[in-house]
Amino acid sequence: MIQEFQQKQTRTHPITLDGVMKQSDTKFHRYFSFHWNTITSRNTELTSNYKIKKLSDELIKKMKIHNWKSFQKISLNFRRCEQIDDRGLVNIAKKIGNYLPDLEELHFDFSYCSLITDNGLNLFGCHLAKNLKKLLKFEINLFGCVNLTDKGSNLFASHFGKNLSKLKSLNIKIGCTKFSDNVLAKIGKIISTRLQTFDSLAVDLSFCNQITSEGLAKLGSAITQRSIPLQNLFVNFNT
Repeated sequence: MIQEFQQKQTRTHPITLDGVMKQSDTKFHRYFSFHWNTITSRNTELTSNYKIKKLSDELIKKMKIHNWKSFQKISLNFRRCEQIDDRGLVNIAKKIGNYLPDLEELHFDFSYCSLITDNGLNLFGCHLAKNLKKLLKFEINLFGCVNLTDKGSNLFASHFGKNLSKLKSLNIKIGCTKFSDNVLAKIGKIISTRLQTFDSLAVDLSFCNQITSEGLAKLGSAITQRSIPLQNLFVNFNT
């Protein structure tokens, strides 16, 4: 019974800040800081939800990420955090990259963070990929990030292909109207030529109305050229 209780206590540490959306900035800041400081290094998995419009780049700077060194898996949900821009994105990547080099699994939800641009996504990928050499699984949701284009996505993918040789699983939810077939061609090329240990790919292309069957064909062709076939492949194409 004691062992079972300890496992439940140390396995995951969820945080939800939805309930303070209507608080003043001062109260919100105190609440945010209090919860950050309650995270300890006893856990191996962190799942945090920040579905709040007031979560800004300034508050992201106060994240005590250096306390997370024992975590093997981290999931951060910033869905509809409308004040987060490129600075916040880069701050998150720098802190995780610098303090958590042994991280194995990482999940991000930046859906509807409309201030994020190609430059921010490029630097985000750069800081993560050059430091997280042991990363095995990565997931990112960029649905509704209206300022992102092929340029940012291709640069982001290049960083991962160049530096994350141990990566086995990639789950990308794009959902941006400015993405085209070039994105699929880039992903396919990286998977077929660089990530030889890679075995699982999921791509959600919902509402990417510039992507055509030709782009899907290029992705499929690149995947079939791998010397080691993928074990899992999922592509959602719904415009």
